[in-house]
Amino acid sequence: MKNNTILKCENIIKSFQKKVVDDLSVTFKENEITVLIGPSGCGKSTLLKMISGLISADAGKITLNDDIITKPTSEIGMIFQEHALFPWLTVFENIAFGVKQQNKFKKELVDEWIAKIGLKGFESYYPHQISLGMRQRVAFARAFICKPKVLLLDKPLGALDSFTRVKMQDEILDMQKNTNVILLIVTHDIEEAVYLADKIIVLSVSPTIIIKEIIIDIAHPRDRYSSEFINYKQQILNCLNHFS
Repeated sequence: MKNNTILKCENIIKSFQKKVVDDLSVTFKENEITVLIGPSGCGKSTLLKMISGLISADAGKITLNDDIITKPTSEIGMIFQEHALFPWLTVFENIAFGVKQQNKFKKELVDEWIAKIGLKGFESYYPHQISLGMRQRVAFARAFICKPKVLLLDKPLGALDSFTRVKMQDEILDMQKNTNVILLIVTHDIEEAVYLADKIIVLSVSPTIIIKEIIIDIAHPRDRYSSEFINYKQQILNCLNHFS
């Protein structure tokens, strides 16, 4: 029987000139969207970089299915606020890049993802020839097509206008649907957190600790104006105001 994918952070400590993350432990499960939210500079992005293997923890360990993460791996994808597309590659070539590196390239699969993100007809365009929202869709498709076990999103919608941002939130949910990926998102937007998350982890000011884990028990699609939705937003705001 197939084991479920489990990502664990156990007693993680990280310092630069001062301590940033302080004895943090948390578990993430497959097919779950977890959102990290907390004050600016509290260590959210640092935690993602440790999970991705880009930087190492000073103490504690991070494991994916009991394997300790020591370096970047194809099983863990990452999307930044800046889309990080290759400017010399077309939309098609950018989306195909990861699967080509894995020797899993299939033209029909790339075509399927281009259609899924609404960019049919833009295959031969370069990043500078399409809008910021379209570029970010390409970045999502490039990550999801590789079927990582974990996908880390570091403020992925922060540079978008409010209309495009709301639309992209629905597209993230649509792309995540029917996958087993562990989706871990950093955002400063409380409404975005409640709209997307199965679980929200509220973090304190640096050195960061977990203030609270909140399970969002609302079915998708979520009504941003419902009393339940607003109550969750208020709960998170109260946590941040009390402990920041």
